[in-house]
Amino acid sequence: MEAQVALLLSRLSLRCNVSSLAEVSGSISERLAALQDVDSPYLESYGSISGSKPFWGLYCPFKYLKWAANFYVDALLLHLFKADVQKPSTLRVTTGDRVQ
Repeated sequence: MEAQVALLLSRLSLRCNVSSLAEVSGSISERLAALQDVDSPYLESYGSISGSKPFWGLYCPFKYLKWAANFYVDALLLHLFKADVQKPSTLRVTTGDRVQ
């Protein structure tokens, strides 16, 4: 949920041009980075974010949530590179004679 809040604050910051919202979003993202499992020897859990802190906490205990990592990456992309995954790309791809 914190990753979703960070994503929302980044979007509001860009839309309303309020830098304090971006700072809070960055702070949340830094805290999430500290929770990210980068010590795991297992590829399937490396980089994951747990549902609870501590790992055995009340919300989704002993689980890594794929959507948590997804929202975290989305929040980082928006905060660091101003790339919003919900906006359609303005990139035009040409294949042969057609533009898609």
